[in-house]
Amino acid sequence: MQWWLTTGEGSEGPFPEEHIIEWLKTEQISPEVKARCDKDADWRALREIDEFTQYIPAIVPPAPPSAFVSEYRQPPNAELLVSDRRPVFDILFVAIATGGFTLLLEFFDIGAIGDESGRYILFCLCVCAVALTFWAMFHYRLWCILPSSVAEIKPNVAVGFLFIPFFNCYWVFKSYLGISRGLNRLADDHGLPGMRTNTGLAMAASILFVSTVFFDFIDFCCSPTVEDIPNLYVIYNSYDYQNAYAETVATAAGFDIFALILGSIPSFVLWILMTLNQKRMVEYLYDNNVPLNSKSKLLAD
Repeated sequence: MQWWLTTGEGSEGPFPEEHIIEWLKTEQISPEVKARCDKDADWRALREIDEFTQYIPAIVPPAPPSAFVSEYRQPPNAELLVSDRRPVFDILFVAIATGGFTLLLEFFDIGAIGDESGRYILFCLCVCAVALTFWAMFHYRLWCILPSSVAEIKPNVAVGFLFIPFFNCYWVFKSYLGISRGLNRLADDHGLPGMRTNTGLAMAASILFVSTVFFDFIDFCCSPTVEDIPNLYVIYNSYDYQNAYAETVATAAGFDIFALILGSIPSFVLWILMTLNQKRMVEYLYDNNVPLNSKSKLLAD
């Protein structure tokens, strides 16, 4: 049930019943604050409403009812969004840029069979590490923005388990979909009409994440390298080696193009669409004064 609260100087709400119960238990609001539900036209003090009387502490410290608004905006133990902080998504665009650059390197690396220079390999590894870092940071901060009342799992677990090989093919569904479901649940709890995150995008992004892992694994296990040439071909002279090398490159290129077209590119595009959709939902919640977790670094002063 949704409730409105007032101190005689304007009203706040609607709030879910469980939020008000928690505030009463932790003495963040006074039982003298008046409330009414959607079905009730009369304002009554919380101590007079049956749904809340049992949760009022036996000894209540004196607090003027007019303090409610400030206590609601920033209670000591709550995870609420402070009114002068706004969502900032700079890190998302950095993650998209570095991810796109990694995809570009993968494109130019088509047909590579393990004879690249050590510096080039080190450069590619560094770029991938930077892209993964920004992707993980953004995903972690997006999880952190969910209050604990709607978050299905802890942010560090949601992101950390994505780095466990093969297990991440299962975990990505909980991690990607969990954010969308949490944002939608937050909107439902506060009775907001209209926009919701598209869980279908999150599901599609999860499936393509798995496909990328699968194709990369097949590419790693099956794509031929320079070391495989003596085992795959009979080499009598340099001419035979050149032909074998060209055929090996063509075979490796086929694996790489297959993985890029069916894995990396659609996975990256769906991830962008999913995160932009979630970004819009966070901004929608903020614009409608829905409490968000102030500990998230997506919220800037």
